[in-house]
Amino acid sequence: MKQILFSLLFAATCITATAQSDNDTLPYLKYPVMPAFEILHMDSSTITNTAYAPKDRPVIFVFFSPDCEHCTITIRELLNNRQELNNAKIYLFTPLTFDKLKPVYDKLRLASYKDVVVGKEFRYFFYKFYSPVHVPYIAIYNKKKKLVSVYDGGTSLEQIVKDVNKD
Repeated sequence: MKQILFSLLFAATCITATAQSDNDTLPYLKYPVMPAFEILHMDSSTITNTAYAPKDRPVIFVFFSPDCEHCTITIRELLNNRQELNNAKIYLFTPLTFDKLKPVYDKLRLASYKDVVVGKEFRYFFYKFYSPVHVPYIAIYNKKKKLVSVYDGGTSLEQIVKDVNKD
């Protein structure tokens, strides 16, 4: 009986140790170069691949929930202060359906921002790569497409401005 109990305890310890090491090596930490993934636009036919982000411009990914007021405020601040963002390419996306996204899309008049990609991250790559817990989840890459910072649950506009201006 003691041998079985010891074996179970040992197995549980090994599983816990493995789970902790997985958290320490999330893909975005192992590969700090901007990942390529696809975003389906509101028209349900146009797809943008982040691999084709403009060269020599920082990139801001904002993973959000359309029913999150904090997310809406963050997006509005980014859009209203684009001149301070070092010409950064902005990608706004959610894993939720277009009928959930549409009210925010209309409210913030996101269609009027031609240089901002808005849509659904339909393959769930972002979630697997970053493992976000809170929204908005923001990932910022510099002009060389190297990771500068991530914010799980958002951050201040001032911090985002500092980050997009880092080399």
